[in-house]
Amino acid sequence: MTTRTLIEAGPGSGKTTTLIHSHNYVLSGQLPGYQPTPEQYIIMETIRQRIPKIHAAQAVFACMTDAGKQDLISKIPSDTKCFTYNGLGASLLQRRHRFQKLDHKRGEKLLEAVLGERLEDMEWKRRRVYYTALRYVKHLKEELLTPSEASFDFVQAKYGIEAPPPEDTGAMQQLMERMMIVDGSVEWIDQYWLAVQSIQSPTYTVGYVDECQDLSPLKLLLMLKSCEHLIFCGDPYQAINGFAGADYRAFDRLSSMCPPALPLKTCFRCPPNHVEHANTIRPARIVAKKTVEVPDISLQINDLGAYITENVGNPKENLLIARLNNILLRVGIKLMKQGVACHLLQRTNDRSLEVVLTDYIKQTRATTLSQLLSIATADSDNASKLGFQAGSFVKERSDCIIELSEGCRTIPQLLNNLYSLTKDAPGSVALSTIHKSKGLEAERVYILYPPVQLQPDNQEQVEQEINLEFVSETRSKHQKIYVSAG
Repeated sequence: MTTRTLIEAGPGSGKTTTLIHSHNYVLSGQLPGYQPTPEQYIIMETIRQRIPKIHAAQAVFACMTDAGKQDLISKIPSDTKCFTYNGLGASLLQRRHRFQKLDHKRGEKLLEAVLGERLEDMEWKRRRVYYTALRYVKHLKEELLTPSEASFDFVQAKYGIEAPPPEDTGAMQQLMERMMIVDGSVEWIDQYWLAVQSIQSPTYTVGYVDECQDLSPLKLLLMLKSCEHLIFCGDPYQAINGFAGADYRAFDRLSSMCPPALPLKTCFRCPPNHVEHANTIRPARIVAKKTVEVPDISLQINDLGAYITENVGNPKENLLIARLNNILLRVGIKLMKQGVACHLLQRTNDRSLEVVLTDYIKQTRATTLSQLLSIATADSDNASKLGFQAGSFVKERSDCIIELSEGCRTIPQLLNNLYSLTKDAPGSVALSTIHKSKGLEAERVYILYPPVQLQPDNQEQVEQEINLEFVSETRSKHQKIYVSAG
């Protein structure tokens, strides 16, 4: 009989460790070499009872990022598979259709076939309309939607697309129909979108899903179709990735599919006063394992560099977080001038901040720094007209350009500032948005304060902003330092 198990795991509760030991317990019938907490024991025993005896190769771990995958691979049995969702989809496609080459231009090529003309030959404004269409199609796939007015409205609001879809919806429908044909090549999202269309029966007996609150409709369906038994683990109060495709109500949807969630609420990471404060932001009911309180510190931004230099031996023990990238860039430039090496954490795929900003500069066609700043300032001022999601993205992107221009006279100098801050130099302090900090921890966490006051359009976005504060307040293993950004 198919079983589904849901674990509600608070920050720093050892959820990944618990999943790994639960898997080993299923395989061997032996508990780990240490004494698990009562919560961990209940979870391990419940999973062992619900899942039949299996071989290691019959199980798969699914995770969101390559970094998470590499961490898991080093800890799970060598025969047990571990994939990102793209990787899992690609492996399932290969089993059914053999090798599928990753082609990031597949969508463009198929769209050109539908239109009967090359995008490159189009006038820029018309070409940009069809590039926007490709963005809509990508997100329709993630949401398991087909082209329609209601679908477009939903996608535009959730993902913050700056422009409406093209009027030629028939072309978009034809494009998605052509994309469903497995033809030897796939785009990034096609790896699991096409896999979902191809799966006829489960490939794995057991699937372990970490960070289940970040599942999109497509990723959830992939796991439901590819695994007979599923163990979901996540935290509804760390649901912050709606802009990236996550279904904000994913945890609630899983709750309706599973028996009552098993709690994992003991926080091994944070001092008790940090946990107490986090529980005032969200009624997470997490409990601190540590007993010694560590008082918070307040600093002015101008004193930050000296504090890091004088009080902290290893910069790697430091994590500085803020709501937006433009604020991090401002602080990063200031720290570099104060002699503190730092680097901005980025996405590992093709839409890193570095790529977003360099693409934006190219699109403006500015030849001088003054032209570029004039365009960026106008975009920033007009961003409020685009709604919360799109407006926040446009304003942040434009303000990043403005911040990077500090002390610069030319566009190459601005780009040099960008490259200096995005290069991970050994021993440098990590600068992270709250979004990218989820899953991270550090001895000392610097929180840029006061937080940016954004104006969400709906209750879902309001809830995610609260969750972001909850995440930021639960990253520190020791010291939490509020830095006044001025």
